[in-house]
Amino acid sequence: MEIHLSKEDTIWLAAVIDCECSLSLFRHKNSRGRRWQWNTRLSLSNLSLAMIQRVIDLCGGHYALWPKGNKPMYLYALDSNGLRQLLPQVHPYLMVKNRHSELLMEALPLLKERFETRSTIHAERLQEIYDELTKLNGNRKKEFWLKDEKWR
Repeated sequence: MEIHLSKEDTIWLAAVIDCECSLSLFRHKNSRGRRWQWNTRLSLSNLSLAMIQRVIDLCGGHYALWPKGNKPMYLYALDSNGLRQLLPQVHPYLMVKNRHSELLMEALPLLKERFETRSTIHAERLQEIYDELTKLNGNRKKEFWLKDEKWR
């Protein structure tokens, strides 16, 4: 599915990404368990099916249902191909996840080249991007919890 967003939808989606989504680069074993592969993902989990459905209407895909106590949790994920289309559109409007977006936009062409050539090129840079994303995510959580002692 091609992702073409109006300005209003782009701004709304950027706000959702900033507040509710996770942008990640991760490594896992391929289906045969022989080689490590890198992938990117936008993940969204929410109790509101209406929010998830709106994201699906804009970006395509589907959701999974995960039981969480008495309330259902809806999980949505957008893969690398979707991120290649989405990130350039929402990036100018991202405030919290702006650097995350920059790093993933750098990683996406490297992943594609690695996949097409079946080589280990770019492994070092992908690891650096992964490390920076991990630090960004970790630092943000620590800063939030240390700002006000009453939240501990």
